[in-house]
Amino acid sequence: MEEGSVYRIPSELRRLFATLLHYCKPTDHQKLFTTYCEYTAKYFTRAQSQLHLSNEEVLRKVLQGVNDTLESLGRNVNQFRLVPFEYITTEFEHFTREISAERSILVPEKDLLGIHRLNTEQKTAFDLIYDAALFEKCRVYFVDGLGGTGRSFLYKVLLVHIRSKGYIGLIVISSGIAASNFLGGRTTHARFKIPIDGGPNVKSLLSFQSSKAELIRSSKILIWDEAPMADKSIIEALDNLLHELCANKLIFRGRLIVFGGDFTQVLPVVPRESRKE
Repeated sequence: MEEGSVYRIPSELRRLFATLLHYCKPTDHQKLFTTYCEYTAKYFTRAQSQLHLSNEEVLRKVLQGVNDTLESLGRNVNQFRLVPFEYITTEFEHFTREISAERSILVPEKDLLGIHRLNTEQKTAFDLIYDAALFEKCRVYFVDGLGGTGRSFLYKVLLVHIRSKGYIGLIVISSGIAASNFLGGRTTHARFKIPIDGGPNVKSLLSFQSSKAELIRSSKILIWDEAPMADKSIIEALDNLLHELCANKLIFRGRLIVFGGDFTQVLPVVPRESRKE
């Protein structure tokens, strides 16, 4: 934490502290929190007068940041008793944060202008998908392309144009490293709460009344890149999840879904052989 307080920005320091709480189990976490609370709250203390925040509100915002990371790990900040009072967050607050976080994603002008750099095939795909998003058409597309041929660029242009209209566009990737290349990118397992070690009958653990579920309902488009890397049971789990979230009998319950990937990066299927072969 001492090194992190020098080299990390406050939001990263809050995530680091939450990670330490969960994995390292420090013997005196209250003292650790008290010692470095000042550094984790730097952004809020600098803006305190401008945002009219009391000291307690600043502390609650720090706890909120720590709690967000802990909840993604299946824990809660109240379990650690970092402060004398109990940190309470309502489902409405969760929903507000989820929606506002997606709506506050920056729309870079260079990405908006990227539409002029699309090649013929990319522009054809863009027009089809963007039209379906604006007019809420039930469509399932697959963007097939070798690595380096511009799939990611197409996704970025699509998302930035959808978000520039005030709509919510979600993108998930089968691998965590690739997900970090997109603003608002998440892994498939994180976004849909599908267990990583799930079997053939794996199901999403997402609560249907949760803020994350409402975020999925509110989205105009759902892009899933590197889809060929996922087992078919994961895709079926998404279909089952959407079946519960949306009252619709259409495929993927009428949502606009864009799958993408490169099948040449996937091992070939050996006919009439078992998984071992």
